[in-house]
Amino acid sequence: RWLADRGISTGWKEADGSSTFRGMSPVVRQDMAAFLRREAKNRNIADARTWQPSAADWKRFRDVDRNTPHAEDILWLAHAGISEGWKEADGTAAFRGMSPVVRQDMAAFLKRLAARAGRDGGVKPKTDFTDVTAATPHMADVQWLGASGISQGYRNNDGSWRFEGMTRVYRQDMAAFIHRLDTHLTK
Repeated sequence: RWLADRGISTGWKEADGSSTFRGMSPVVRQDMAAFLRREAKNRNIADARTWQPSAADWKRFRDVDRNTPHAEDILWLAHAGISEGWKEADGTAAFRGMSPVVRQDMAAFLKRLAARAGRDGGVKPKTDFTDVTAATPHMADVQWLGASGISQGYRNNDGSWRFEGMTRVYRQDMAAFIHRLDTHLTK
C-alpha cells in the first residue's frame, strides 16, 4: 500500500477493474528502474524529476529504445551512475530489462541511490553474513544494506545470518527495500 500511496507502483489493472500487486512476482530490471526513479523523484534526488535523455543517451544500451517499457527510467539510472548494464562481447552495452533482479544487484542499486542522495555514509558494514565473502559481487553494497537496516538477510539454524545474493527479488521484497530505503533517507 505504501508504494501505491507514494506513486511508486500502482500494480496491475485486472479485467474486472480491480488492482493487484502480485507480490510474489519477480522484479525485472526495467520495472526496478521505474521504482527507483520514482523514489528518487519523490525524494528530489539529483535531477530525477527534470532529466530528459539526449540522443547520445538513447544509444547507451543496444536493447533500450523508445518502445522499451520504462526506457527513460532505465536511461536515468545509467545517467545517475546507479546501473551500468552489461558490456557485451562485441563492445556494446545492454541493460537486459526483462532479466530478474537478484539481491546482490539490488543492494548495489539501493546503495548508489542513497549515495546520490548523500545518505550512504555513517554506516558500519554488516560483515557477519555467512555467505558474503570478498569474492561476492557487490560485497560492500550488501554489507551496507545489512548495516543500514534495509535488509537483515535470512537467519541460519545456528542463529547466524546469510544474505542469499543470487536469490531473485520479488515485488513484496522490493516494496520493503524501497520503504526501508526511504526511511533511511529521512534519518
